[in-house]
Amino acid sequence: MNKDKESIGFVKGVTLGVFFGAAAGTIIGLLFAPRKGSETQQALADNINELINQIGSISAAGGLNPTRTGDIDNDAKIRSQAIIDKAKSEAKELIDEANSILKEIKEQKTKENSIDS
Repeated sequence: MNKDKESIGFVKGVTLGVFFGAAAGTIIGLLFAPRKGSETQQALADNINELINQIGSISAAGGLNPTRTGDIDNDAKIRSQAIIDKAKSEAKELIDEANSILKEIKEQKTKENSIDS
């Protein structure tokens, strides 16, 4: 009985962790998104529609079978890795751009200080 409570507590903890992690990731992603909100909304709508179509095609094909489930799992891993790689690339671009702006500001400040001297 005690082990069941521990299992339920573990599942609740993992579920809450996943939920809050996803929420935090979403918020951070939106804050640092390189696209306008309308573009992001359109991309999200397109992805949801694609997912709905995929689910419909799976249902039409007779549901999930072990082979198809493995394909979906593999496809999900490939897509998630692509998303991670793209996010890393975009984050690097943002950091490089921020560093460039900071460098320009420092150079301008140095010039202003040398003129004032």
